[in-house]
This record gives sequence, C-alpha cells and structure tokens, in this order.
Amino acid sequence: MKVTSGYRSLLLPEILEAHEFFEGGDLYEFGVYSGSSMGEIIKCLKNKQLDFNCFHGFDSFEGMPKCDVEPTWDQSWEQGEFNSTSLYEKDNVSDTVHLLNKNLKQLLYKSTQSINLVPGFYEESLSKINTTDFKPAAILDIDCDLYSSSITALEFMFKNDLIKPGTIIIYDDWGGSPGYKTFSDGESRAHKEICEKYNIKTSLITAFGQGFPHVHTFFKVVEH
Repeated sequence: MKVTSGYRSLLLPEILEAHEFFEGGDLYEFGVYSGSSMGEIIKCLKNKQLDFNCFHGFDSFEGMPKCDVEPTWDQSWEQGEFNSTSLYEKDNVSDTVHLLNKNLKQLLYKSTQSINLVPGFYEESLSKINTTDFKPAAILDIDCDLYSSSITALEFMFKNDLIKPGTIIIYDDWGGSPGYKTFSDGESRAHKEICEKYNIKTSLITAFGQGFPHVHTFFKVVEH
C-alpha cells in the first residue's frame, strides 16, 4: 500500500514524544478515502513501538454527502467528492472495503491488532453499531470536512464514552471553512459544540498550516 507523506507523518512522532500515549486503546478515523492517513498513523505507532488494539475507519466510500446546512464559499466541497470506490475503480463499496482491509492489514505489526472498516453515511451507519467491544480512543482523527459529518462523528464518540483524558483528537480540515477562528462553521464549530455539550476540556497541542483552508490541529483531552 502506498502511503503518501502528510502532516500526520510529520507531526505525530513529535507529538507522541511530548504527550503520553495510552497503549491498548483503539484508533478511530472518520473520513478514510484512500486509507493513506490510516496507514500513516499505523506506521508512526510502529516506529515508536506503541501498541493499539483496533483501528476503526468510517466512510461512505461513495464520496461526501450533500449538505444543505453548510455555508457557501469558494473552497466548499461538493457531493460525491473523495469517492473511494471511484478512486480504486471498483464496481461497488464492498469491493473497495475489501481492498482497503487487505492493504491496511498488511501494515499491522502485532497479531492482536485488527482493522474495522464501517461503510455508510454516518447518520445511518453509526446508529447501527454495537460498541460493546470498542475501546476508548487513543487517537481520534476527524477528516470528514463538513460540520454535519463532524458533529455526527463526535456525538457518536462522546455519547458512547469512547473519549477519555489523554485522547488525542486530530482535525484535518480545521481551517477548511472561513469561520474557523471564531468556531462558526466546519470542524471547529463541531468541536466547540461537542465540548460544551459534554463539558469536555481540551488542550491545543499544535495548529499547523497557513490559514484557510490549510489549517490542521491536534488537541488533547485533559478533562472529561
């Protein structure tokens, strides 16, 4: 599996040096697309000799949903963008998930580790999940761009008590909406609302990028 170099591979090793990582927990990513970012995270943990239990990846694998509540701006995403099934030239979502499962499992470095890819748009797929065997998140990677998708993903994690002090939360598209500095749209709005709803305190580890739309952030949960 080809893993492209990105901000995670550049920043995550340094962050893991400075912030304690609780081993044996699960990893979560919302917005899998090519699977490259999941691969980056796995390779980073392997290089640091840090263990995890299961890596859960959530995506429609059919591209982004239509979102009528998003504000409009020049960089706005369109329905169907980031379609994994088209990217890999597969006939259906099942074949795409099978391919990604195969590729990602090749990167695992302990027999106790596993990959769990969950297809479907979040409003539907997350409502059907039994989280009995899910462990708290060591890392939660939010890469689903839209406010609507991000708040649904965060609600799932917090409602099911899968976040605890020490969880590292990554936002790929923190600066992907022009109101990110005032928490008025996009992923920043979702983060603010979920922290207020569940009385969560987070500490900003770092913000990386040169302004809209290229800002990525790392937070650490300090109180829950």
